[in-house]
Amino acid sequence: GKDINMVFGTFVRKISLGFFNNKLYTISIYFITPTNNDEIRIQNELKELFGSQPISNDSKYEWVISWDGKKAYLQSNKISCSEKYDPCIVEIFLFSKKLRTAVLNNQF
Repeated sequence: GKDINMVFGTFVRKISLGFFNNKLYTISIYFITPTNNDEIRIQNELKELFGSQPISNDSKYEWVISWDGKKAYLQSNKISCSEKYDPCIVEIFLFSKKLRTAVLNNQF
């Protein structure tokens, strides 16, 4: 719903929850057109919580920062402004590695 309207001081566009076999599998947070300062604040807050990681980029993303833990994978990125689908959107997503294996092995 609309219960959470800010994360790390930046306005949230939407939060999506994904379930597999009635278990929470993934959480995605999409931000409303953040400014450069918002992007830096999001990156810095994540680095402070989870440790410093290098920031990379490719043709789909202007920047990507990620953490690969034993049980979960966390990534934040900014979709390239030249992309047709959700250009310039900044997102954070997290997924369970254990459930990801189950999802990938699921045959339906």
